[in-house]
Amino acid sequence: REHLFGSSDELADAIGNHYKFAALRQVYRVVLQVDMLGNPVGFVRQWGTGIKDLFYLPAKAVVSTPKDFGKAVATGSASFARNTVIAPISFLGKVAGSMERSTDSMLAAMRMTPVHVGGAHADAQGGRGGKMFLQ
Repeated sequence: REHLFGSSDELADAIGNHYKFAALRQVYRVVLQVDMLGNPVGFVRQWGTGIKDLFYLPAKAVVSTPKDFGKAVATGSASFARNTVIAPISFLGKVAGSMERSTDSMLAAMRMTPVHVGGAHADAQGGRGGKMFLQ
């Protein structure tokens, strides 16, 4: 803008545009930190670590000490297998945990109390999932 003076419509448009673009710039933070989504950034990071190790560790071994190439291939392959298996399991576990928390909070909001079925050590053996009924 050239100057600070303008009509009320221009001022309202400028303020509206400012907040609209500020909200759009921050939308990725909200979307990627929603509990219901688990942790998509962590999922991609962990999965990417496995893929990186699969190629990077053997290449690093060839450049530095070629006699350790076999060991580096084994280490990279193990990291790849571990991270590509653990990443989706961890992601799905976080999604399920957030669904359980939201269900518990909705029940509390509706003033329904959860009743846990099982013995005194049932929670220690299998967690709370699947053992909750309404009174």
